[in-house]
Amino acid sequence: MSQKVGLTPEQAVVLAAQHLSEENPIEAKRICDMVLTAQPNHAEALNVLGSTSLKEGDAESAIQLFENSLQKHDQFWQVWNNLGLACLQGKSFERATQAFENTVALNPDHTPSWANLVQCLVACEEHQRAIQIAQDRLKDHPNDINVLILLSRISTTTGQYNIAFTALQKLLDFKPEAATDIKLEIAALLIAANFPGRAKKWIEEVMLAEPENKAALWVYGEMLKQSGLVEKAIEYFEASCDGQEISPKNKLSLAHTYTDLNRTKEAKVLLDEILVAEPFNISALVLAAQIQDSGLTPEQVARLQEMAHTMVELPQRRENIEYALAYTAEAKKEYITAFQHYRKANALHKASLEAQKKGYNRKSVEYKFKQIKRVFTPELITRLSAFGNPSKVPVFIVGMPRSGTTLSERVIGNHSKAAGVGELMDIPHLSLLIREFSQSKKKYPNCLPELDEKYIPILAEGYLRRLQDWEPQADRIVNKLPGNFLFVGLIRILFPNAAIIHCVRDPRDTLISCFFARFGSGLAYSFDLKDGAHQYALYQDMMTYWTSLFPNEIYTSLYSDMVTQPEQAITKLLAHCGLDWEEECLNFHTSKKAVRTASRMQVRKPIYTSSLERWRRYEGHIDEIQHLSLSPKG
Repeated sequence: MSQKVGLTPEQAVVLAAQHLSEENPIEAKRICDMVLTAQPNHAEALNVLGSTSLKEGDAESAIQLFENSLQKHDQFWQVWNNLGLACLQGKSFERATQAFENTVALNPDHTPSWANLVQCLVACEEHQRAIQIAQDRLKDHPNDINVLILLSRISTTTGQYNIAFTALQKLLDFKPEAATDIKLEIAALLIAANFPGRAKKWIEEVMLAEPENKAALWVYGEMLKQSGLVEKAIEYFEASCDGQEISPKNKLSLAHTYTDLNRTKEAKVLLDEILVAEPFNISALVLAAQIQDSGLTPEQVARLQEMAHTMVELPQRRENIEYALAYTAEAKKEYITAFQHYRKANALHKASLEAQKKGYNRKSVEYKFKQIKRVFTPELITRLSAFGNPSKVPVFIVGMPRSGTTLSERVIGNHSKAAGVGELMDIPHLSLLIREFSQSKKKYPNCLPELDEKYIPILAEGYLRRLQDWEPQADRIVNKLPGNFLFVGLIRILFPNAAIIHCVRDPRDTLISCFFARFGSGLAYSFDLKDGAHQYALYQDMMTYWTSLFPNEIYTSLYSDMVTQPEQAITKLLAHCGLDWEEECLNFHTSKKAVRTASRMQVRKPIYTSSLERWRRYEGHIDEIQHLSLSPKG
């Protein structure tokens, strides 16, 4: 070969690489073939030929050529990097991970490979390892922009918001020319962390500078949606999409929003569009399984079952598949099959939470409940509640999730003088402020006894003002965050005259519904029936304690009464809120207001009794909770 062109094989390979860089892959391939004809094991020629195949989109051939090259010389970091890129293109993420690990081991200064390594770990669902590698990289290279971006996104996805926020703030310093995108990332992070009010200022900064920024309009819509203003959010989503191609991710978000508003036809149209373009989009299939009356089609089910077999090493995706199969089986009344899929999905999710150190910790939870009971003495409540706000506008619905809290909120919210605002996190957030206001900065509730009384009316007024910003005309405004059962003492201090409603349902129905609901990490007990039973016992004890402190002040709304004798039960419920009977309260299912909780499909229907003793469908499979009985009345 060298005699024909007057070049050595090494010089010929350099020439081939030059042709490739000049977008002439045909000539590069011709030269490499000539070299390899003379020297079949020429490592550098194999590498350039592999790069040619990669550029032509033939990842499989490229991978083979790079691996052949490495068999001859495994210390070429460039070849390891190229192998990683080929595996990425071929979606062989585990092999790509190994390749990029070797790349950075041989050449720690090759910046792009660090970002590629982190991306591969995410694709393999090794999120914690990805975060650790990103953090290690940033210790020595704090201005590695790509790794900072990835760290912020992975941390947001896994709910490690402090890490994400710190990374984004550093990005603002290192990359001021990208301030717009970074500010929107910060806003999206705060929305994900359930701090939509804090997100607002970041988005408004962008919108002030760039009023037509479509991405800002979308994030503003997400902020409104998280704040409970779903109808208004739709306006911003649609304005953001005007004249723009909508990404599958945003189509899916919009489909969820339409579902919240009971606009399921529009949601289905978007899902169909996604699934035509991406038949294996698991998230779209999961939502389709939830909102279609008969679940997924046989073809879609077969597709998911096939995917489940190929994703043994990808637990998060298998979890999504199991949920979709569960929803479909339940829609077809194949209850035991559905239960088996739910159990598999929840086992995968529980393992994921435990890997992130977010699992249900029984000792920690027991300690938390014990501390609340220790701090909230009659003396403390009497002393601090004297400074509370006398308003009767706030109404609080508490209890276990899936105990009828959404039903009760919708009933009251349909009254002409009342409004429901969903599950506001404001009371838990106020508990964090109390810690900041205290001198010792002890964790809540231990900071409460030393709190200066002057802060009580300030905290109460802030909460009340936020309610009235949303519903300025309503005489009663309902917050139905179930977990506020932990904060009944604080609520009584801030608002001594507020109506508190405790929703109670058969614990077996409650816990089986939680088990099927696919909540977030904040309800880690819901992914295991034994953990659910443990949590239920603590909750039951806590409510018994509150009712002993506030006898006849907490109204117990029995789910069974609400569905079997609705008029009588609703009359009592309204009376506790200081509201007269209105016929319209029976027609809550016709309301066009958004529902963003796990009950969003059920509350679109009239009151029905089929959800009573739902647990019996799974009898024989739920030994962990079958012994439980109804919690006592408050």
